[in-house]
Amino acid sequence: PRNTAFHAELWITPDDQIVFCEIASRTGGGMVSPTVRHCFGIDLDREWLLAECGLPGTMPAQPGYQAGAGLLIPPARGLLEHLPVGDEPDWVRDVVISGREGTVYHGGVKSGLFLAGYVVSGSSEDEVVSNLAATVGWFGDRVRYQGIQPVGAS
Repeated sequence: PRNTAFHAELWITPDDQIVFCEIASRTGGGMVSPTVRHCFGIDLDREWLLAECGLPGTMPAQPGYQAGAGLLIPPARGLLEHLPVGDEPDWVRDVVISGREGTVYHGGVKSGLFLAGYVVSGSSEDEVVSNLAATVGWFGDRVRYQGIQPVGAS
């Protein structure tokens, strides 16, 4: 096609093998678009739509760069009683909540199932990695389940 978006998913195994997962004709899901928007100032979905409509794009000639990363938090097993919303750490730049309190979850049964997604920033890649870990800790300290079991338990 004249204009297209696509994403590819490849996984690196613990023994450094590359495993192909998928290629799809769309922008990436999860926190891909919000993360690219934060890190480079480019809205992938908007640019694709403008191109499809024959309209001029709004992408900067030379995108800047802000260190950041996307984080998806999968559900555990149990009834979700409380999902932390609204008091995220200062380094969280974007939040997508897809989990619902009162729902029974059975763990991360597929890759696209997540309770919450975050775009995390930092002044360097090392700080982003540290902030990712701190965000996971922040979430884990505040989320509440009834009847929680570790994922993989029967």
